[in-house]
Amino acid sequence: MSSRLAKAVLGGAGAGLIAFVVAAAAPSVGSAGMALHGWSSRLTAGQVSTLSPNADQRVIVLLRNQHTALTGRSAGAQRAHAFAADRAPIVAQLRQLHASRVVAYRTLNAVATTVSAAEAANLRSDPAVLAVDPDAVVKGPSSNADLLPGATRGPASSAGTAGSSTAAVGRSAVCGTASAPLLEPQALRLISADKRTNADSPIRSGPKSAHSLGYTGAGVKIAVFPDGMDPNLPDFQRNGHSAVADYRDFTGEGTAAQTGGGEAFGDVGSLVSQGQTTYNLDQEINPAFAASGGTCDVKVLGVAPGADVDVMKVFGAGNAAFTSEILQGVDWAIQQDHANILSMSFGSAPLPNTAAGQPLTAILKNAISDGIVVVASTGDSSPSNTEGSPALDPGVIGVAASTSYRIFAQTNFFLYDLAEVIHHGSGTPSYRLGQSTPGWLDNEVSTLSSSGVTEERRMPDIIAPGDLNWADCSTDTATYTDCANAIGGSTIGLESFGGTSESTPLTSGVAALVIQAFRQSHGGHTPTPAVVRRIIFSSATDLGISAENQGAGLLNALRAVQQAKSYGRHAKAGGLLHSPDNLVDLGKPGAFFRHTVKVTNSGGSKTTIRPVLRTLGKARTLAHGKLNLFVPGKGTQGSCAGLKSAKYYNGETIPELNCKTFKVPKGVDLLDSRIGWDPLQNCAGCTAGEPTVREILIDPKGRYGQYSDPQGDGAGFADEQIHQPTAGSWTLLVFGRATSNYEGPVSYQETAQTFHTVKGAVKPASKVVRPGKSTLFTVRVPAPAKPGFWTGAVVFHSSRDSKLGTIPVVSEAKVPVTTKKAGSFTGTLIGGNGRPGAYAQELSYEFTVPKGVRDLDVNMAASHDGYLLLGQLVDPNGNAVDSQIGFNQVDHFGNSDNTNAVQLVWANPRPGVWRVNVANGLFFLPGLDVYSGLTHATLKGTVRFNSSRVTASGMPSGTLTPGTTVTAHVTVKNTGVEPETYQLDPRTTTQTPYAGVSTDPTSGTLPVTFDSTLPQYVVPPFSSQLKVNTSTTGTTPLAFDLAPYWGSPDIASPASSAPGTTSVTVITPFASLWAPAPSEVGPFGSTAVPESYSTNATVTTLGFDDNAVPDTGNVWDNIVNNANQKLNPLFLQPGESGTMNLTFTVPSGAAGTTVTGEVPVETFNYNSLPQVSGLGDWSSDVLKILQYSYTLGS
Repeated sequence: MSSRLAKAVLGGAGAGLIAFVVAAAAPSVGSAGMALHGWSSRLTAGQVSTLSPNADQRVIVLLRNQHTALTGRSAGAQRAHAFAADRAPIVAQLRQLHASRVVAYRTLNAVATTVSAAEAANLRSDPAVLAVDPDAVVKGPSSNADLLPGATRGPASSAGTAGSSTAAVGRSAVCGTASAPLLEPQALRLISADKRTNADSPIRSGPKSAHSLGYTGAGVKIAVFPDGMDPNLPDFQRNGHSAVADYRDFTGEGTAAQTGGGEAFGDVGSLVSQGQTTYNLDQEINPAFAASGGTCDVKVLGVAPGADVDVMKVFGAGNAAFTSEILQGVDWAIQQDHANILSMSFGSAPLPNTAAGQPLTAILKNAISDGIVVVASTGDSSPSNTEGSPALDPGVIGVAASTSYRIFAQTNFFLYDLAEVIHHGSGTPSYRLGQSTPGWLDNEVSTLSSSGVTEERRMPDIIAPGDLNWADCSTDTATYTDCANAIGGSTIGLESFGGTSESTPLTSGVAALVIQAFRQSHGGHTPTPAVVRRIIFSSATDLGISAENQGAGLLNALRAVQQAKSYGRHAKAGGLLHSPDNLVDLGKPGAFFRHTVKVTNSGGSKTTIRPVLRTLGKARTLAHGKLNLFVPGKGTQGSCAGLKSAKYYNGETIPELNCKTFKVPKGVDLLDSRIGWDPLQNCAGCTAGEPTVREILIDPKGRYGQYSDPQGDGAGFADEQIHQPTAGSWTLLVFGRATSNYEGPVSYQETAQTFHTVKGAVKPASKVVRPGKSTLFTVRVPAPAKPGFWTGAVVFHSSRDSKLGTIPVVSEAKVPVTTKKAGSFTGTLIGGNGRPGAYAQELSYEFTVPKGVRDLDVNMAASHDGYLLLGQLVDPNGNAVDSQIGFNQVDHFGNSDNTNAVQLVWANPRPGVWRVNVANGLFFLPGLDVYSGLTHATLKGTVRFNSSRVTASGMPSGTLTPGTTVTAHVTVKNTGVEPETYQLDPRTTTQTPYAGVSTDPTSGTLPVTFDSTLPQYVVPPFSSQLKVNTSTTGTTPLAFDLAPYWGSPDIASPASSAPGTTSVTVITPFASLWAPAPSEVGPFGSTAVPESYSTNATVTTLGFDDNAVPDTGNVWDNIVNNANQKLNPLFLQPGESGTMNLTFTVPSGAAGTTVTGEVPVETFNYNSLPQVSGLGDWSSDVLKILQYSYTLGS
């Protein structure tokens, strides 16, 4: 693996909203250290001496009993007492071991501590302990990448159109004056929180909204969990005090340390900005687009300006946090600040992507049971099944992002001015802030919004504006670096804030309005989280978007407070409330599932309700083909309305443009525009793998429709969706930036879909419901005819209200497979938005493994070249036991290529429900997200049992004389879809420590750069522990991130002393290449002083059998055990067979001694070796584990 790719492995997640912590585990073959027989908290002196040394492993001990029966704040003291009693034996033992860090929580029955690997194993043997998990690193949310100071990469916040579309606009629509500043953000109007135009008019004036009814969130406490900020910002001051009621640091840096601040200011500002500071956008934007001598005055107001915000700083240097630090922040917010709402604009998207067993899931479950509302962002990795946790956790409100494009007209973001020129067919862009334009579209699904369906059949719950709006920021850019102006103007105290990082606090603010309204009308009682969820989902506005993207619909603050006021009774302004929140099913293909839906009329008059089950029909193609992009002087230069170049919002020249018009007929509910290109094409002035094409849609009226908003370079794919598009001639504009330009063809496909209702799915067809009464409907949900997911929504048509909140519906059909008949699955491969630290797309399929299966075999392949796939087998316990990528040796001459296929094999699978996860586009390989140049391809896969063909003869047995040799013969047949290289991996049955071996130098100079060569330690399969140490002799402490080949988990060390050493220990690390990336600990007042670092590692794995030598050689044995065997793997094309030989030398020993061992029959991707290509998976399929036993003779 090249140093550039190595750095991408380690640094990829740092730029993304979501951290990717993969929970893949090696096969269970014993544990490191010592487990006490009959667990006891009291230790003997000998046990203390065994368990105390090398206490460098940060863990979270999660207890089995969370005392879920003790719910509500009234039971808090009782539950805390029960937690303390449960933890007492563990804490007592940790005190005997003099553990340096013991942290307990009042809301979670767990202990965070630092112990040895041996003590971690011992704690796992305690029957009261559910899990001892690594204290994993979570990456913090990043602000808009293209809009940060000095940014040159793809933008990070834009997209959409529709529902609320804006006609031709002039200056008054985007600018205010000194006497009547325009109210920002635009999101307030779109969600009916505040519909005033003049920010200085009384808050209770203007068209009806949540604010005009007097709801501001007063008396409600909201906790946020970002980086650092300044609570004394003028726009955060209310009645002489800051609306930031508490500001605590859990990183150890302190509250005044240098930080990005973009997330923290955005979170706090979206919630409680007071609208007191006037900003002139003519100073903020690039002077080339400003109105000469003019003003464009705005003020920024939070959605809940009367609420209190508690800021828990849990993301520090490197924009990363240990899970334990987040837990401490959550615990403090609950127990000390008594927060009513937890607003979480962060998350992780591990594979497997499940909630079970995560400490954060457990503490949030307890918080919800205590009456606390939890809101979390789904992520910013595109609508291709990329949501993360905690948004997926039970009871959490997961929020996706929609578009709000007024800021585009205010800044000329992303070629906004070209829409009018293209509409007229000619002209020269001469945009100045405030001039009349055809307008824009809003309320589309943002192209950055993580949505779709996850492996646990979860979808977003709600959608809210997140692309793009203004937020307050500091003018102290030395301390708050994200606040520096990045669009060519002056730093005036604003930032462009977006993504699900914005939609989350907006939703949390509306939850605060709901709580205030409920309290005022219900005698001061606070609604339960379930009631808040029901109100927010029922009151949402159905945008006419598919459920997997909008959830219940667009957040609607006005309806929400009206329904909160009338909840449990009825009033004129009330509405319809429905339950449950969603309908979820799993079964056989073609099955049907029945559900009961309850609807309550909280309004003041009777209404006729006609519910239907809605789903999108088949896509039909409107246009497809290819457009060319070339810089001047090369190839066939494209143009748009005669233009071959344009000025970007930051003053940069866009060197290449091309346009295509196409017709959209009437009656279309979804216009889907996809483009594909090959980012591996040669390009001028950029690095191979980075060329990026952007797309814009312009509607028949010349309105700016949507922008593809790449989150990183080299995605090879972009996707825009418009709901209920205006019929007529649309324009697709594609372009490349000078910093990541592309030269070559761009495929495009425009498709249309129309909603249809499932006939007879809801009964009765209609009912009249009187005020204050409820009624029931039966919904019959179909499973898809083929394995995979079916999505839809229960839509409520009412004689009184329109566009009511929907109930999202998802059903999954398992892959039908038996020991006699293979099962098959298919899927559509697309791509993502290039988000660093995120896969382009995830697909998932479930199946059942019966008892007695010898081996499980899954094969999958893409229909076209250009899709680098990661396949993963997940067992019934949720462990990813096998992960493989599709870059392999493809012929007997040793040549390798992307096979666009993956095969997974696992011997002796546990009976139960298994799942195969497919990740498309590996985030740590620039340009290998998707490089087909296509808009889509087909994935085809099969699941088979007992199809591995492995036979063995001559295995040692009986009584054997020391010194003699025995040769066994192992024959294997490749029953998969891609070529494979096979080896034998003879092992003992004892876990054994080995000195870590790195494929690259283990020392170097700090600071490391993208061109630095980093240490990369090899971990073989069947390992129980990896420990990596990094040391410096310099004057600055250091820390490091440790990550495997595909980048997850990304585990951070504590900082060392100076000079000193710091370490990371990983329990049951999966087979991979693990690379530490050391760095000096900042912040620094000046450039960091270069200094030397060194690393070493220890890996504990099932011992290599020195008395057994395979003729294939054994890569793992050679590298880890320095065996120096000749590597001669057995290469087989699909359908071929071959034989491997294994020679045993009988060791000396006492007569009668029993010798046992195992011989895993494995694959190994030789591309993993740096001397080959360095592009492999560093993992092994296990086809069969041969076992042997014999007795030593005399």
